[in-house]
Amino acid sequence: MPENTPNEPATPDNDLREALAERTQMAHDLADQLRARDAELTDLRDRASKLERRGSIERGLAQAGAIDTESLALLVESRLEGDADTTPQRVIAQLQRERPALFRSSSARASAMSPSHPSQGAPGRAVVDRAHDDARATGDRRALMKYLRLRRST
Repeated sequence: MPENTPNEPATPDNDLREALAERTQMAHDLADQLRARDAELTDLRDRASKLERRGSIERGLAQAGAIDTESLALLVESRLEGDADTTPQRVIAQLQRERPALFRSSSARASAMSPSHPSQGAPGRAVVDRAHDDARATGDRRALMKYLRLRRST
């Protein structure tokens, strides 16, 4: 025979109340877990949209011939935050008009780093690799500069 305490007689109603309390607690726990997952999902969506926007900005800057894409990407993002109605392409075009020195020119003008004669052309991959190995092995500044010039011209 079950032992009955004087305060709580064993009845089916008490068993049902206890089961209901347990189920209610489980429902609250599940609701808390669901809210946490929803918050995590929202955070992941925000991060994904930021990464997608950053990729779009960097692709646009690369197509526009930006010299320093990382710095310009930060500038584009700051301008986009200030004006929600604009697009990355519009901001990049505006930057090209305002600060053309930050972008490579489309004309092929000679520079100190370009070959002295057009017939020299771009060096082969093997030449660049040898210059890289030489610069790495010797640690000489001139060898490093030669390698960087060759790499830039390919």
